[in-house]
Amino acid sequence: MLLSKIDEFCKGKSVDFLLLFADNKKLYVNAGFKSVHNECTWLKIDNKNQTTNGIGYEKINELMIKEIGNIKWEDGKIDLLGYLY
Repeated sequence: MLLSKIDEFCKGKSVDFLLLFADNKKLYVNAGFKSVHNECTWLKIDNKNQTTNGIGYEKINELMIKEIGNIKWEDGKIDLLGYLY
């Protein structure tokens, strides 16, 4: 139900993709998401010590997307370093 509400919310807005990270993909596949294998870049944070450990680069197996707009998803690098993340 929550995923349906998110779809409704995105209609008519400037949203091209929904992006998520899932350990159990079955629920999301049934909701129209697909696994993608882009390389991601992110800030590595040590929560225990409240410090940063540099920048991580990796293809994350849990990455899934759902195309909402008219733009097709492309292979390539995803920068998760920005303020939106």
